[in-house]
Amino acid sequence: MNEKIWKLMVESFDRGLSKREARRLQRALEDATDLREEQRRLAEQRRLLAADRANGFAPGFADRVMDRIGRLEIRPRRIETFYASLRPVFGRVALAAVAICLLLISFNIIRTGDLSVRGALAMNRLDLNSHVEMYSAFGLEE
Repeated sequence: MNEKIWKLMVESFDRGLSKREARRLQRALEDATDLREEQRRLAEQRRLLAADRANGFAPGFADRVMDRIGRLEIRPRRIETFYASLRPVFGRVALAAVAICLLLISFNIIRTGDLSVRGALAMNRLDLNSHVEMYSAFGLEE
């Protein structure tokens, strides 16, 4: 089947063909039985689709559905309300924790007199003798 003829046949259902195109299609339909069968099959499919379209939804259906969805009361789940109640508390606790950490770091720096990470974390400077004493106190000697 010629693809141009097939396209003309399909277009003949949707729009009026020019006289030249109509004659060309008519000659092709007279010459080819498979093309006539295809035209009959396409016409039947279009008829069935048109009949099915008549059984569609009533006018305003989409608007009614959207209105009903808009009126639904959406209730949050229990876990969501639990988390929502914790959110303001978490902010306050986090702020207090940061303030406590800053106070401890400031206290350690002032107490040790060392403006470094070791001083901020109150880590003593250990020399070799201190390490040996620490290991011997815990019985880690060999």
